[in-house]
Amino acid sequence: MTGAGDGVLQGVGISGVCTVLPAGGIDFVQEMTSLGVPLPEVEKAARLSGLSRRRIAPPDVTAVDLCTRAAQELLVALGEGRPDPDVVLFVSQSPDYPLPASACIVQGRLGLRRSCMCLDMNGGCAGYVNGLLTGMSLLAGGGARSVLLLVGDTQGRFLDPENRVTAPLFGDAGTATLLERREADVAASFAWGTDGSGSEALTIPGGGSRIPVVQGEAGDAPFNAVVRDAKGNPWTLGDYGQLWMDGVAVFGFGVTTVPRHVKAHCAKAGIEPGSLEMLVLHQANRMMMETIANKAGVPLGRVPMETLSRYGNLGAASIPAVLCDEFGGRRTPQGDVMLCGFGAGLAWASCILSLKGTLCLPPVTWDGQGLSREEAMARWHERFREAR
Repeated sequence: MTGAGDGVLQGVGISGVCTVLPAGGIDFVQEMTSLGVPLPEVEKAARLSGLSRRRIAPPDVTAVDLCTRAAQELLVALGEGRPDPDVVLFVSQSPDYPLPASACIVQGRLGLRRSCMCLDMNGGCAGYVNGLLTGMSLLAGGGARSVLLLVGDTQGRFLDPENRVTAPLFGDAGTATLLERREADVAASFAWGTDGSGSEALTIPGGGSRIPVVQGEAGDAPFNAVVRDAKGNPWTLGDYGQLWMDGVAVFGFGVTTVPRHVKAHCAKAGIEPGSLEMLVLHQANRMMMETIANKAGVPLGRVPMETLSRYGNLGAASIPAVLCDEFGGRRTPQGDVMLCGFGAGLAWASCILSLKGTLCLPPVTWDGQGLSREEAMARWHERFREAR
């Protein structure tokens, strides 16, 4: 934890959480066997990884659509009488546009007041905890009375279905979390860190400002070239910006850095890891979560892992999805809970807090539609023509 940050925020808490998932599902065994992987090998991979099914949004549904729906469900469930959020934070790696911030789009769709501040964050798999830290800091500092934290991704956009390294892992989801001020003696403890020297282990290298899409570039240009690894998995810089993952490096990071971080944060907070009522880890894969828990000294029975098997690795949305999956419609833990995210960056962050009084809605399946690519293009072409 050398060089990591930490802090305690007083009088802040989570009022409610909602998770929205696209309809349908992809079966891990069927998907892998269709790619030519022998069934015994697939079954072994399923046991070790904990993967079973995942959800992928249709092409016309974005993270903005899923998070907007989650916010609508949550605000209705929490009831009237609350003022509109002062801040909307949108944490995602798949925004609708490079400009404006997706938070602004959601603010408009929800009809929130114009005095609302809207910000986007790209936090990777540590993004939910980083979003909590940002939102709760604004609350504790008196800059806001309530913050609407939206966390979601449509990671399926970045996957080649023939790539056995990445395609079977990731799913899509949108979440909404309402943060509000609490009694002065209620506190949330945070700790975080980053090792940017490992940032290339999990990245989308193509399509940004460093390796941009070039207008008119032919399909056989280097940007669009498909390079296969030793096992035949296809990789490319193009194709909407494909996700690259060095699985060995990411796993090594997770099982070395994260357990040390969990123990150091607990020590700073004055508690033993084994006394945590629950450790909610980013749902990367079962083997990684079990290793982290064992090394940190947290009983496996207090580490939820089934959300991964139901929905896949949901990136930054995996932690709020666990809260809804585990406690939707039920009583939340009354003791100390640690939320811990880790991944792209390489970054990690955790929060120790109480979920007493937090409303966790059961996961919502949404089969709604968004604006298709063709409809969106036609809409913008019409705006271009009408420009004065």
